[in-house]
Amino acid sequence: MTVTIEQTHIGFNDGRRIVLEENDRLLNAVAADEWDSAGALIRSARAVFVIGGGRSGLAIQMAAMRLMHLGLRVHVPVRSPPRPSTPGMC
Repeated sequence: MTVTIEQTHIGFNDGRRIVLEENDRLLNAVAADEWDSAGALIRSARAVFVIGGGRSGLAIQMAAMRLMHLGLRVHVPVRSPPRPSTPGMC
């Protein structure tokens, strides 16, 4: 598979604007009462189980840490990296 990466040369303010617009679009895609319902559901749970892989996994781990800071019981399964298959690399 060949992937072509196009480099863009945008400044900080343009990059910041793009990120903020995307966050605004995503937050507004869900009604405020649904965010409130999700928060209430999480707060009332006996424990929270989160899972993700790759970059999503890193984001989930950060969210789990924030939930733990709020005093919630959170479970995050951690996948250990595979062992090298080359002899002598262990």
